[in-house]
Parts: sequence; C-alpha cells; structure tokens
Amino acid sequence: MAVEGAGLEVDPLINPGEEVQEELPKVTTLQRVGGPYAVYVVVVVTVANIFNQLCSLVSEAGSLNRKNILSSCVLFWSVATVLTGWAQEYWQVAIARMSLALFEAPYLTFASSLLTCYFTKKHRSIVLASLTAAIFIGYASAFLLTILDDALGWRWTFWISGSPGLAISILMFTTVKERKPEQPIGNIQEKVNFKQTLREFKSPVHILLVFAMVLRNASGFVFTYNINNYFNHYYPDYPTEVFMAWGPVVSGCLGTFLGGILADRLARRWGTIGRFIVIILSSFLAAPLFVGALTTPPPGAFYWLLIAGCVSELWIGVGLSVVIDIAPVQIQTSCLAIYFFSYNMIGGNFNLMVTPMKNSFGWRWTMVGLVAGSLIIAVILFIIVACLLKLKSSRNMSDEDKSS
Repeated sequence: MAVEGAGLEVDPLINPGEEVQEELPKVTTLQRVGGPYAVYVVVVVTVANIFNQLCSLVSEAGSLNRKNILSSCVLFWSVATVLTGWAQEYWQVAIARMSLALFEAPYLTFASSLLTCYFTKKHRSIVLASLTAAIFIGYASAFLLTILDDALGWRWTFWISGSPGLAISILMFTTVKERKPEQPIGNIQEKVNFKQTLREFKSPVHILLVFAMVLRNASGFVFTYNINNYFNHYYPDYPTEVFMAWGPVVSGCLGTFLGGILADRLARRWGTIGRFIVIILSSFLAAPLFVGALTTPPPGAFYWLLIAGCVSELWIGVGLSVVIDIAPVQIQTSCLAIYFFSYNMIGGNFNLMVTPMKNSFGWRWTMVGLVAGSLIIAVILFIIVACLLKLKSSRNMSDEDKSS
C-alpha cells in the first residue's frame, strides 16, 4: 500500500524520513509502535475518545438524539475512508486516519445505548453480543480485502470498503427511531451533567470494573495487533492469512452469541452476578488456551486459537450489558463512553509495551505475559467487583426489610 506524491511512493504507515520499502506484507498490522507514529496514535486515540465523551454528554442533556449522532458518524466515517483512496501526500493520509478514528469512536457507545432501549433487560446480553459480532466480521474482512488490494490496488480497496457506509447512514437516519430509556417506577428523570457522571464513578465498583475491563481489553488489543507479525516472525513460510481470514470471525461470532445467551439465562436467576460468572469463567479459561496457541507451531496453534477465540469472546457483549446494568438509567450513555475512553486510552496503548518487552524477554514470552497475564489479573478484579455488588445488594435488601 503506497501513497503517490512528487514522483515517489510513500507507505502511509511509515514515519516521514524513513527508508521506503518497495513491498509490504500482504496483511498489514500495527508494526511500528515507537517514535513519531506512536505519538500520532496516542493523540488520535485521545482526541477520538474525548469527542465520544462530549457527544454522550450532549446527547444525554437532550440537545441531540442518539440516532442522529450514529447516522452522522457512519456517514463521515465512510467519507473519510473514501477520501483516503485519493490521498497524495503523507499528511493527507494522517488527517484521513484521524477522521476515521474520530467518527468511529462514538459508534459502539451510542449503538449499545440505543439498542438497550429497544429490548428488555432479560435479552440485553444477546442483543449486545449481536452488535459486537460485527467486530469479528470486519476483522476477517480486512484479510479478505488483501485480495482486492492485489487485484485492483490499494486505492480501490479504500473506495469500495467506504462506499456501503454512505447508503447505510441514509438508511439509518430514515428508519431508526430514537427511544428514551424506561425510568424506574417512582424515579423522576433529572437533568444530566458531567459532575453527576463523575460522582457515580467515585464508587469502588466502577473504579475496579474500569481497571478490570482495561486489562481484559488490553489482552485482546495486544493479541489482535501482533498475532500476524508473531506468526510471520516464528513461522515465516506458513500462510497464516488463510486461517486469519475465517478463524476469528467463526470463533468470535460463535463465542459472542453463546456468551450472550448464557449470560441472559444466568441473569434471570442471579441478576448481574450471573453475567459476571460468564465474564470470569471466560477470562479464566481463555488464558491457558492462548498460552497453548502461542507455544504451539502451526497448524496446531490455529486449533488452539479456534477454541481460545470462542471462549475468550464469550464476554464481550456481556461486559457491555454489565456496565448498563449497574449505571443509572439517565447516564448510561455517558458511563459507556467513560468505559470506552478508559480501555481505549489505557488498554489500547498496551501495544507500546510490546517492543521494549520483546527486546528483553523475546516475542513469545512477551505475548504470553501481556495476553494471558492480563486475563488472569482481570479475573481477580472481576471477582472482587462481583463480591462488592453482591454485598451492596444484600445491604439494600436488608435496608428495605428494616424500612418495611
């Protein structure tokens, strides 16, 4: 993939001044995690997540509805993708990619919040699991797009991949209806402000849950962005893209749907604690499976990854439903935005640790430590949060008994 300018071809992922390579690997991932590019990534992630938080506050204050924000973000994201195909200079690619991050950031927050208003609480996990399944379809599609890149070139890849969103944004704007969340009986909706959201996050439950989700997502970020380079490093002659084009979408989608169904069933019996059971078991069982995948040569590694991907992704839709379960109704969107801000800002930047750790401990043990190690620490934090919620629920029931 290259950008044409001044008679030269410039890789849009390289830092200005770097020596240009004539060919890039067929499947590109985040290969440069140091220097100016790392600074650029941190700035983009920060700006995008602040924009997400601002949008959520404006929405909950009643100034904008979520459907309009969603359709606008899809429209501008698609425009930025298409415009990337016309880029002629490095700075044009940088601006286009910042725009992609900016308009992608609010999507999951507002889509999750809006969907919970369309369905009852007893179906919350499976609904959000259906939404997050799209992540794996998109991830696998990225590998399939390399075929299009080889056939038509990188510009056509951006033009074609960005075009469907233009139609989808119009369809979303004209068909999706804004719905307000149902208020608990006897609860009067108050005007939302940022201080109210911050007060909610002073509780130990939210603080510990934020750190648990940061570590849980950091494990996934590190694995996703480095696994292709990892296999290319140890097994350069093995066609990893053959598996990566279908393996993640099959195991990831299957895992999210199973997790959503299981969590909803357990929640009917034990409430939010039932959802935590799925998250804890998923994270705990996934850790040794990822170790097996990282220490076994192909094709055995891919059998491990199929199981690990399914077990690991049991949690993803369930995690969002847990956040919505424990957040006050009037600030659910803001709470989701804060969680996304936290684990994107902290968890997303765990990739910056890969290079220094790889130089000290080797790539294999770096991946094992950051992927499996983060999962185990997250499990401990999730258990603590579940215990705190159980204790809080018991106290509330005790207070109700006393008042009656």
